[in-house]
Amino acid sequence: MYAKLAELQYTEVKRSLEAERLADLYFKEGGVPLSSKNDAAHIAIAVVNGCDLIVSWNFKHIVNLRAITSVESVNIKEGYATLRIMSPKMLLKNEE
Repeated sequence: MYAKLAELQYTEVKRSLEAERLADLYFKEGGVPLSSKNDAAHIAIAVVNGCDLIVSWNFKHIVNLRAITSVESVNIKEGYATLRIMSPKMLLKNEE
C-alpha cells in the first residue's frame, strides 16, 4: 500500500521571508504551538510556494483539526489558497 507514495509527484520548496512571516501568524492564531517552529515553517513554506497538499504523520502539530482549521483561517485572511493537510493513510484512501 505505501509503495504508492513513491509514485506521487511532489515539489521541493525552500524557506523564504514570506514563509517565516506566515509561520509567525500561525503561532499568533494558536493553530501551531510556539514550541513547533519547524512544523509551522513546514506548512507556511508549502503555502507560500503554492503547494496543494501536505502529507505528514505529525498528528500532534500538523494533521489535527485545531491546526488545520487555524492554518486555513490564516491563509484565507492572507489571501492564500486552501492547503489540504492529511496523513499518508488518508491520501492513499483517496487514491483507491
